[in-house]
Amino acid sequence: MKKLILAILLMASFYCTSQTVIVDEKFQKDDVPLAYISLSNKFIVQKGKHDGVSRNREVHELLSYDSKAVKTKLLENVKVMNIRFSPSGNTFKTDEFEKMSFSGDHKYYKNGKKIADLPKTNKFSLILDDFLFNIGNKLDGNDLSFTITDLPSFKTHTKKYESPGLDRIVNENNVEYARDVVTSSRASNDYFELISKSISKDYKTTTLFRTRYNYDGKKISDIGYKIDIKEDFLIYSNNGGGETEKKGSGDTAKRIFSDDLSINNFKVDPITNEVYVYGLYGKRAEKSNDNSNTPLGYYVFKFKEDGTKIWEVINAIDDKGDFTDNQNMTYLYVDLFLMGESVVFSAGAKESLDDYIHYIKLNSNGKVDSSSKITFKSESSAYNISSYGDKKFLHANLTNKEDLKNKNLDYKTIIVYNTNQKIKEYIKTVNNKNKTSFCTTVYKESIWLVESDNETYYKVTYFEN
Repeated sequence: MKKLILAILLMASFYCTSQTVIVDEKFQKDDVPLAYISLSNKFIVQKGKHDGVSRNREVHELLSYDSKAVKTKLLENVKVMNIRFSPSGNTFKTDEFEKMSFSGDHKYYKNGKKIADLPKTNKFSLILDDFLFNIGNKLDGNDLSFTITDLPSFKTHTKKYESPGLDRIVNENNVEYARDVVTSSRASNDYFELISKSISKDYKTTTLFRTRYNYDGKKISDIGYKIDIKEDFLIYSNNGGGETEKKGSGDTAKRIFSDDLSINNFKVDPITNEVYVYGLYGKRAEKSNDNSNTPLGYYVFKFKEDGTKIWEVINAIDDKGDFTDNQNMTYLYVDLFLMGESVVFSAGAKESLDDYIHYIKLNSNGKVDSSSKITFKSESSAYNISSYGDKKFLHANLTNKEDLKNKNLDYKTIIVYNTNQKIKEYIKTVNNKNKTSFCTTVYKESIWLVESDNETYYKVTYFEN
């Protein structure tokens, strides 16, 4: 009997400590949640009102919560809009509210204190804790430059840095790229890195390069992560690695890949710095601007930070008529996130009203724990809706009639709902007469779940993974 009581207490303790209600509030007139930002260690909500026909959101208050529900007021009694944060959340920018303009005069804050004002004519750059950062993306073999604008002085410095090797990307063994060879960039307070990719002519091999620099322009490291497959071909998808654009107009308009970076993408484990490179393989070797293909399956390669391969997973997805159908690959969305000790890969079509997502949940050794096809319906074209001009707090349109009656989930949440038992059990317990939306932000060690009926209340719950 004592053992049973102890087991019950331990289980109760687990559920008490594994999730925390961060905030649970009713909407008040002219004091409603307008938008939110979730970081790994904090949740930031903007509160205020919608001003008549204005598409801008009038923010009166900015609140930050940590994972223990401790609240900090970052701003109050203000009228601002267009709030942007540094990756750490320590520095942010606001625009003075203007009813019919895209921007207003800028104010910069650091650690809760205003540090600078700037007229709205200033062009926005990436915000880091101590400076603004701006960099180009064209790779032509010449020395390149980046710009740093100090905070709070706004003194600007232009510095040169050595270009990553172009000959390893452009050569006779590689593909003919869609246009100028470009890079993507990622920046932290201590360094930035350029992401470039070489792709073999036969679309069997690609190497993703991460070239890291300090802010004096000195190269710190240059590491390649090689992906190769023996059968079929590496293909492009809408995985966040590159950009897409619309070409043409009217009935002949189509969306294409703007560059070759969408051949794959990667995620970094924030604790171990291990790297996961992921993407799709398909039926034909096609250039990026020939945007149609027939996907056949997916791959995930795990590497040590230094480029040493740990494991690889290359698996088919057998789904004729949906996934394994000839299609415009810019509309096939591919993602990967870390959730506790699991790696969750997904691929699905977001753009239509009645569609699907495939997910695969891998364990830390690359073995498939579970996989399934999620089918859903959408009340409207969920991913043609943007928050701009829309007065909803949450945008979530995916549902099914079996177990999500009166509940709408966004794309990430419907995957988490099917792969995380704690989240699934929680959402099932929510009993609300109004239609309720759920959105999630997933980190390796935690999940922020936001819910609202967009009319009367909103709630934020923090889950430990």
